[in-house]
Parts: sequence; C-alpha cells; structure tokens
Amino acid sequence: MQVFVAAAVTAGLSLVLATAPAIAGPLEDGVKAYSKADYRAAERLLMPLAEQGNVDAMYSIAMMYHKGQGLSEDKVKAHLWYDLASRNGDKDAASDRDALERDMTPDQVAEAKKMATEWKPKAK
Repeated sequence: MQVFVAAAVTAGLSLVLATAPAIAGPLEDGVKAYSKADYRAAERLLMPLAEQGNVDAMYSIAMMYHKGQGLSEDKVKAHLWYDLASRNGDKDAASDRDALERDMTPDQVAEAKKMATEWKPKAK
C-alpha cells in the first residue's frame, strides 16, 4: 500500500510541475514590457541585466538606444551595447552594429569602441 501511495504522489507531483506555467524572471518580464512598448519598465528590468553581462539584455538595450525607445537616442551607446552583445555571442548584433556605424562619425565610432574595450560587467 505504501508503494502505491508513494507512486501516486510522485506521479501527481510530476503532473503538477509539468503543467505549471513557467515563472518569469526579470529578462522575460523586460522582453515582455519591450514588446508592449512599455520602454520605461523594459529599461528598468533590462539595464541591470545588461550591465551584468546578459547578452539578450545587452541586445535589447542596444536597440532601445538605437531607436530612442525609452532611452534617449544615442548612437555611441547603441554601438557599445551592440558590440558587447556581439562579443558575447548574439548573432544579429554585429550586423546591426555595422549598419549603425555607417551613420556615425569616426569620432563616435572610436568613442564607442573605447567604451566597449574598457567595459566590465557589474557584480550581480
């Protein structure tokens, strides 16, 4: 009888865990806010993650600076975050950075590259 009860409890718990919705974290919440054009919330949630080295957050922050969505449009900062995202494995960031670079002055590009070289992730 104990084996049957234990098996039933284990099966029931497995079913509950398998059907429970995933709990969203700051990244998921930030992406959701961005997709709803709630850029203030997106920046609040994504910037700390980007500063800690989260590649998805880095790319999102780059787009926000590039498009002036919730953050002042800033080509240098957009280039910085695209570059960092690219260095950390985002497959789209390099081409976006390169396209942006065509609309930047040589001084702006140099400043962005210097900032990227000096950048260090913040502690979590």
